[in-house]
Amino acid sequence: MLLAGALAAPAWAAEQPPAGDAVPASLVTMAPQRILVDVSLPFGDTVRCLSVAGESGIPADATGVVINVTAVAAASAGYVVVFPDTEGDGTTPMPTTSTVNFETGQDVSTATFTQLGPNGDLCYATQGGPARALLIDVSGYVTADSGITLTAPDRLADTRTPWRGGLSEPLAPRTPTTLQVAGILQGVPADAESVVVNVTVANVSSLGNLRVFGGGEVPNSSLLNLAPGVEKANTTVVDLADDGSISLYADADRPLDVIVDVLGYTQAGSSHVGVTPTRVIDTREDEGGPLESDTVYTLEMGADVVPAEATAVVLNVTAIAPSERGNLRVYPGEGEPPNASSVNYIPGRDVANLVVVDLPEDGLISLYSDQAGAGTADVAIDLVGYITD
Repeated sequence: MLLAGALAAPAWAAEQPPAGDAVPASLVTMAPQRILVDVSLPFGDTVRCLSVAGESGIPADATGVVINVTAVAAASAGYVVVFPDTEGDGTTPMPTTSTVNFETGQDVSTATFTQLGPNGDLCYATQGGPARALLIDVSGYVTADSGITLTAPDRLADTRTPWRGGLSEPLAPRTPTTLQVAGILQGVPADAESVVVNVTVANVSSLGNLRVFGGGEVPNSSLLNLAPGVEKANTTVVDLADDGSISLYADADRPLDVIVDVLGYTQAGSSHVGVTPTRVIDTREDEGGPLESDTVYTLEMGADVVPAEATAVVLNVTAIAPSERGNLRVYPGEGEPPNASSVNYIPGRDVANLVVVDLPEDGLISLYSDQAGAGTADVAIDLVGYITD
């Protein structure tokens, strides 16, 4: 039962980490903190870069970061792309991928893993109508020996046009579609165990959801919730099937286009352990009902969720039918909410985002809904992985 200030822990057995010695370093998580507020956001081909390594508690030898990118009140539809300064001098051209797809007048966010350039910088650019502001919050970082390799964004598949992945037609409704990943892109080796992908849906004409998983049975956990006419993106870490593929499943009445961009991968011994996407909690099915604004709720990620050695969890968090504009903040422990959002609400819309959360010793994480007035929002949380030391 959902109570103000407490969420009941789910009852299911987490998958155990693979055998073998863990890599000494790991993906290091931290309390979310804001590292960029750009209120004069460029658009077109203008690229701006930001020093990240060596700043805000991120070590100088960090090779990548976990960030949440928010476009605020855009003048028209478009997208933001965040990418590493691989040239090392601010001249890296904007890639043809996207990080956040935004719509007119709304605050839209996407969490993602981003490689850093050799100078420790990342860059960003906008296509479409300018947003009022761009916000970037950091919640973790990766070092070279973590077993997690981040790469510059690279397009694997685009059903709107023939691409490397071989998908040249929209996804058929409720039909699993397999996409080969390992060994296809130059940056993803054949022995990769999981892959970091940013998935975008386009030409959506019906309600529903998109599920991305590593083969086998279709999970009851979605990566993106569909809204007709709206392009959305979300990032996740997907365990690869034995043949190095992932599967896509559109739970919708009509076909839809998908674009898959690869951001990195993990190999044996990685500090990241992927699990089949599994529902942790859904407030629509809880007696306590939706989250109320300005109230902290705690969720125990105990031994029935992840093993004792887990130091962080990788979640897909979906805000469902919020009544007012606002945001959801997911953070470790029971302290005061940070000034960094995890999911930005669009009233009446289901919005999902990746969230990587540090786990304190008591295994508690908190949820805080910041909405105007007496707004409410239901929340569904799916576990997609966890981090070990």
